[in-house]
Amino acid sequence: MPFLVSDIIYASLREIGQLRAPGQSPSTTEQTDVLNALNRMLGTWDTKRLNIFTLLRSDYALTAGFENYTIGGAGGGSGGTLNAVRPVAIRNANIITSVDAFSIPLRLVPASEFFAEPDRNRQAAVPLLLYYDAAYPTATLYLYPVPLNAASLELFTWQQFTQFALLTTIFDMPPGYENAIILNLAVRVAPMFNIQPSAALIGEAQDAYESIRGLNAPPIPGAAEEAQASGAAQPQPPADNAAKP
Repeated sequence: MPFLVSDIIYASLREIGQLRAPGQSPSTTEQTDVLNALNRMLGTWDTKRLNIFTLLRSDYALTAGFENYTIGGAGGGSGGTLNAVRPVAIRNANIITSVDAFSIPLRLVPASEFFAEPDRNRQAAVPLLLYYDAAYPTATLYLYPVPLNAASLELFTWQQFTQFALLTTIFDMPPGYENAIILNLAVRVAPMFNIQPSAALIGEAQDAYESIRGLNAPPIPGAAEEAQASGAAQPQPPADNAAKP
């Protein structure tokens, strides 16, 4: 059930005994400090794959003859050629052809492999490689070969946690996240109030954290879900990647 971020802060402070009397409220300064700690904690969680509860699927139009596409804007907002928020990481990517809407998997490669290609200006009917430089705040995606035809780029990216700007922001996440965030936030902010979190609280926080990570673990390699996620289960048309005059 959705509730307010202020409820998360209240529950965390109750866990460490900072708010002892029922109905006691934290001060404005305390709420601001804990809210900032909450956002920092979720920012760290964003960098770890098993904390992410879903992959975000997005489609972007590609222009024939263009190799590079920027994504992301100042302050973590939308921007760039693709006019979207910069992904923390890209899990999978496909090219969706403009004719018959075939889905063709792209191979995600590091910079060393992408820029080792001898002729990066080579054009072909369908790109095969994608390099994501993950620059901040605006990142760049590079395709090789350069697409000859207009198409769509399908990305599966980590769904980032929301940074909470206000105490009145609605908190709405899957089951298990509420408890994991409350307990881990309590452990994180306890030193701010000169409180030593108990061993029991630390253990409960770790158990709750590992529980959500267990739910988000990828399927066993070779399973049907893995084949679908990787794009291996998608139909592939005969591809002619030879350069055209």
